[in-house]
Amino acid sequence: MPKSEPADFAKLRWFLLALAAWSLLAAIPSSSAYIIDGSQGLQRWLWIFGNIAPYYYLWALATPVIYRLYKTWLNPRHGWLPVVFGHLAMCLGLSVLFGVILHQGAWRVWIYGDIAPGYYAMSGFSYLFILLGIYFFDLHATVRRQDAVIAEERQRTLALEADLAKTQIEMLRNQMNPHFLFNALNCIGALIETRQNDRAYAVLEDLGSLLRSLLEHRDQELVPLREELSFVRRYIAMEQARFGERMRLQFNVDSSAMQWPVPPFVLQTLIENTVKHAVAPTRVPVNIEVSAKRTSNGISLQVFDDGKEKRRKQDSAGTGVGLENLSKRLQLIYGEDAGLSFVQDESGTTVRLAIPDHKKTSIERPEAENPEIPKAENLTGSDQPISLKYI
Repeated sequence: MPKSEPADFAKLRWFLLALAAWSLLAAIPSSSAYIIDGSQGLQRWLWIFGNIAPYYYLWALATPVIYRLYKTWLNPRHGWLPVVFGHLAMCLGLSVLFGVILHQGAWRVWIYGDIAPGYYAMSGFSYLFILLGIYFFDLHATVRRQDAVIAEERQRTLALEADLAKTQIEMLRNQMNPHFLFNALNCIGALIETRQNDRAYAVLEDLGSLLRSLLEHRDQELVPLREELSFVRRYIAMEQARFGERMRLQFNVDSSAMQWPVPPFVLQTLIENTVKHAVAPTRVPVNIEVSAKRTSNGISLQVFDDGKEKRRKQDSAGTGVGLENLSKRLQLIYGEDAGLSFVQDESGTTVRLAIPDHKKTSIERPEAENPEIPKAENLTGSDQPISLKYI
């Protein structure tokens, strides 16, 4: 939006511009008379200018009056015929007045003598110059007002879009968090029911850590991948309390990708989708490989499972609430630059997420040591699954 300036400064600026314009206009006939006179020297030119310039400065003083009349009565809104005659009358009246003021005893020669036609022609030119100046001044003011309105509307639109995007992202997160929380509470309840109190306490401790992470990342659009992996470690520990050896994980993460900013819970969402659709429906072990690597355009996150026919049939259009919400979050944050792909073949299922690099500077954190990559065999202390319905 264009910056406003103090009213007094704006008036002074327009006064100086008007003074410069009228001085330039007075300099033209002064130079012409100087050439015709055949005189030489700056002093002579200044004497001629001093005799001619007061006439133009009187028109400059009359400009605010003409502008006021133009804005109120003498404009095309009141009809062209009254406007034309009104301006002619104003021009004639001011010409007579200025002739009397400037020439005093010789004013009759200027008003209705031999030089009157040239005098009135010069007055008409001066009056037309004022009208053109008023027109362009109004045009400039109108353009500035329109630019200000457009800029204000653009700012309002951007603010509304930002608020909408933030609200939508928060709604999508709220959809995921209760879904995950219900599963965790069911897991703890089942462990207590089967008197596996130590495992129940461990899962409860992990749940507390997860909830703290949810609160810490509540207002964050991006977090380093190392923090997401730390969150995933606790999530996997809770899931393995349920599935034991049925859930076999392998991590392959480039150290160069650890500090890359990613939306919170993206990797957890990919693993949750695999658990729900590949591990939960079967009683045989499912191998899951989680990988993260740098690419030329950003970072690639991938979760592969060999569930094959054991997996519930899915396609790219029906991957469940988790991946649908994740896809919407990515679109809100990155637009069309991010990509989520879902591929099933004879070897298994791969969910791949491509995150671009234009958000790289959104997080500035010092380099930290890489978190311990979780291993399937030491997360829960037990390889015995429990019976629990997955929500």
